[in-house]
Amino acid sequence: MASNWYRYKPLASEDSFRLFRLKTPQPCLASAFDRIELELFEASLDRPPEFEAISYAWGQEQADSTLSCNGLPLQVTSNVISILRELQQKESVGVLWIDTICIDQNSIPEKNMQVPRMRSIYQKALHVWIWLGRGTCETEAAFELFYDVMPLVDQINSVRERVKQYWIHFKQFHDAYTSKISAIRGVYDAVDTDFIVDVLNLPWFHRTWTVQEQILSKEAKILCGSVCISWDSFMRVLYLLQLYVNRVQVNDEGYRSNPASFYDDVQFYNALENPGNLKYGLDRRDTPISMVLGLLRGKMSSEMRDKVYGLYGIFDQMGIRDLPPVDYSKSIDKVYTEIATAALRIERCPNILYHVCLPSLIPNLPSWVPDWSNNAFIQAMASLTWNYRASKWSKPFHSVNGRKLTVTGILIDELRKLGNSTSFCSENFRRGYKVRTELTNILERHRAMIELIRTLKAWLKLSREFYAYPGGEADHEIFYMNILNSYVPENQRPEKWTVFRAFPTWKTLIALRSGDNLQTVYKKAQTMLNYWSVKADFIALLGFSADDEEWEDEIKIRLILKVYSQNVARFQHDIALVTYQRTIFTTRDGYIGIGPRWAKPNDSIALISGSKLPFVVRRVGRNFQLIGPAYINGIMKGERWDEDLLENITIV
Repeated sequence: MASNWYRYKPLASEDSFRLFRLKTPQPCLASAFDRIELELFEASLDRPPEFEAISYAWGQEQADSTLSCNGLPLQVTSNVISILRELQQKESVGVLWIDTICIDQNSIPEKNMQVPRMRSIYQKALHVWIWLGRGTCETEAAFELFYDVMPLVDQINSVRERVKQYWIHFKQFHDAYTSKISAIRGVYDAVDTDFIVDVLNLPWFHRTWTVQEQILSKEAKILCGSVCISWDSFMRVLYLLQLYVNRVQVNDEGYRSNPASFYDDVQFYNALENPGNLKYGLDRRDTPISMVLGLLRGKMSSEMRDKVYGLYGIFDQMGIRDLPPVDYSKSIDKVYTEIATAALRIERCPNILYHVCLPSLIPNLPSWVPDWSNNAFIQAMASLTWNYRASKWSKPFHSVNGRKLTVTGILIDELRKLGNSTSFCSENFRRGYKVRTELTNILERHRAMIELIRTLKAWLKLSREFYAYPGGEADHEIFYMNILNSYVPENQRPEKWTVFRAFPTWKTLIALRSGDNLQTVYKKAQTMLNYWSVKADFIALLGFSADDEEWEDEIKIRLILKVYSQNVARFQHDIALVTYQRTIFTTRDGYIGIGPRWAKPNDSIALISGSKLPFVVRRVGRNFQLIGPAYINGIMKGERWDEDLLENITIV
């Protein structure tokens, strides 16, 4: 029977690739192949016929469906069947490219040859169809808002200068949209419930390959069920909605948190190079390999080598040459070590080391090589590197010898005590309303909420142990500055942001303990506008009884923080992000900082030549392991840098 299935033949030449013609469906005829029939053929990449490419999320789906390929059955995922069936209803040139059909996925030599050509394939396609999936009631509601807002976007030549003229129209559409969410959800919380978040959490937005496919396209069109919208319109509406939410609802232009939960997605795509002479703007003087790898770290891939190889088209577009060749027969640790070595060589600075910020999941990976397969959420410190000079303007030096990296630097201090940090991101973290309401996550949500409050209490307690900080600041000032500066660039002038005025109130609320003071504040919270809707939300999300006397103190404090004031809620949202994967620590010399949670007492603080952040390192015999970057108030501007103390530091 196996001989009756379609079998790929080797491509005829090095410039060959496969395309297929999607045949017109005949709904009146029954078919064993879901009426999806195609003709697969070879073409020259140098002189291809007019064709369209498809971008979609592979996911973990098994090939459980069948179509007819050149008259023979070919197994594909049901997702591919859905894509092709939808495209049969759209205006198309009829000639298409999709990787799962056009590349023999079982041939490593063919993948090694075809993957580097992905840039050319997506660049030469007439346009790219982005398939988000069949859609849900949440995504349909979000796209209805997009369609309402699009005419306004088209009228605005310069968003920043003319947006105020259209605020009244945005308010009308946005109010109707949030009312619809409130009717379905019971409460509107922009961080957790905006249905746009459900769109941005569809699998396509979480995959590594899809970023390159969109970035390299001449023109991209989004398909979500029957919805069709151009990528440019989608991004323009998304950007303008974010601007509207920030300026109208928060009325604080400088603050760059994430009140509507999709700011990061706008910035992500804006930060990458787009065809059309750097359409969204990427300064090629930046450190592009480290930047792109860091931006895409949170994306997923079923093939861990693709966390690197899936970006080669972007690197090529940016003019980066002399990268390690694509070779799927190499071990994952070798692929990651090679790209880290290439980044050190091409960028001529140690910026790749800032991304050693998550524990390694890959065996045998050197400690100085980021493990790109670990895509857990972490608030990046790399964005701070333009604002600090912990090693002043020292000249970088590095030497790679196999698995060893030798740098020059100074060991300036040691960790003394670490905070008890147990906060974690639950599975539904930033995943939108649909995922958030799944009852299977109740116990995890409950534990995540409690551990977050316990972590923040532990951090406050540790910060109060200081009686004389090296810079003369008080304990509350040190805590504030470490939290604030560990994720917000200093040149953003945070003292002008109204949300940070909430810090004293936030600190008082976090420190609440069982007894009269907690009960008094909790009773006050019951008089606040959103108390009853947020309480109902907690009952639904956590499976609680309506009798809040049975609730743990941590849950009560979390509810108070959510309803006390808008600025307190915003501050709590942002400070929570800092705690994930990190901890607060004190040092032998009396400093306090924030760094990797897996650091240990007696680990050293190192300043590495050419680096702008300090690092936590651990001695292993004569060498060191790199634990990760840190923020330590009082040494970020070179206060402890001394060229006379430089020594070689070998990291393994």
